[in-house]
Amino acid sequence: GQIRNAALHATLLALETGQPLGDAHLEEAVQREFRKAGAAFPMRPVSSNGDQMARLRRFVDQVS
Repeated sequence: GQIRNAALHATLLALETGQPLGDAHLEEAVQREFRKAGAAFPMRPVSSNGDQMARLRRFVDQVS
């Protein structure tokens, strides 16, 4: 459920801003799911770890 929720939230964020789905939307949505679960976000910001965000994006694409 959390992955689906993050993917859906990222999509809604992109629609709200009128932009294509991007790393910033995915990161914000995943951070939100971590907060909802009471956990700390384990990833560094996109600017310092783009490869990890690219892997996260591919993963979300595959499960959604």
